[in-house]
Amino acid sequence: MIRVLNVVGNRPHMIKNAVLSKELRKSCNEIIVHTGQHYDYEMSDIFFKEFGLPEPNYNLGVGSGTHGEMTGKVMVGLEPILEKESPDVVLVHGDTDSTLAAALAAVKMGIPIAHVESGLRSYNFTMPEETNRVCVDHISRVLFCPCVSAYHNLELEGLFVSVRIVGDVMVDTLMQFKKEIEQSHNQYSGEEYVVATIHRDENTRNAEKTKIILRAFERYDGKIIFPMHPRTRIACATYKIPIPKNVVVIPPIGYFEMLKLVKDSTFIVTDSGGLQKEAYILKKPCITLRNETEWVDTLYGGWNKLVRVRSSEDILSTMRLCRNPANTPISAVYSEYYGSGDASKKIVEELKEVFDR
Repeated sequence: MIRVLNVVGNRPHMIKNAVLSKELRKSCNEIIVHTGQHYDYEMSDIFFKEFGLPEPNYNLGVGSGTHGEMTGKVMVGLEPILEKESPDVVLVHGDTDSTLAAALAAVKMGIPIAHVESGLRSYNFTMPEETNRVCVDHISRVLFCPCVSAYHNLELEGLFVSVRIVGDVMVDTLMQFKKEIEQSHNQYSGEEYVVATIHRDENTRNAEKTKIILRAFERYDGKIIFPMHPRTRIACATYKIPIPKNVVVIPPIGYFEMLKLVKDSTFIVTDSGGLQKEAYILKKPCITLRNETEWVDTLYGGWNKLVRVRSSEDILSTMRLCRNPANTPISAVYSEYYGSGDASKKIVEELKEVFDR
């Protein structure tokens, strides 16, 4: 039975592990390490509870900090655990500082790395996430791609050994918990509203961009439900940006409640990679407030629209287009670019195939 040290650090990691962790425990010895990059109940513990995941074997409790500080803390905290547990493989996810730190700690100790959600590229290296995902891909032993376009990115970079297209584990989670999502409480059900989430550095550490986004929300003639990330809350307080009257700010909420909120909405406005993909899977129009996206497949058929944060008018005009059903891409061609819900099984089968040898 292979020993898999599974490193998680933030909210998206918990979602990605909801089904994968259960599959791992059927035939592997899984050791969970939580770096503590997200540490609030609403951003971390609630997901272990919702998904019925086991408590982490280790919690590094690194908390918040600069990119270098967090990366260093995770590496220092993880090294003795790797030495003690001696895993066959370290499993990392996505593109966070926790992901990079875990991969660096493992490779320096000669432990193979398997990267879930590899091959994604925005080609914007001003984003810390882009540096993280490229570095991790190039030091990993096994690369699990969520879609064909990700595979082609790796091929162009000369990485085509031990690369597998498995689909997206977030599709697994959404499909397995479809009933729980549908039955989840939504106090805004029956109303017309937009769901908005903003959290990226490029939009929250730039006062002018944050103001542009909130100004567009203020001018929109409709209700906007805004589950506010702690970083965004700090930005609004620091820059003294008032919350518009039509924007309902709520704390970050659990997965089931959030997906129910999205499912019942008119459309989504976000800068989140995970949410633009979930919107696509749920066939909800999405506006992504970024210059580019690593989830390029969501753009096909007009399901996702990129809007640069340069003026409130640009954002507002796109929101008005999405509000009109005649302008939404519901009738456009929809493809299952991210698989059919069996990515977790494929990942576990591949891990056993590679590391049992």
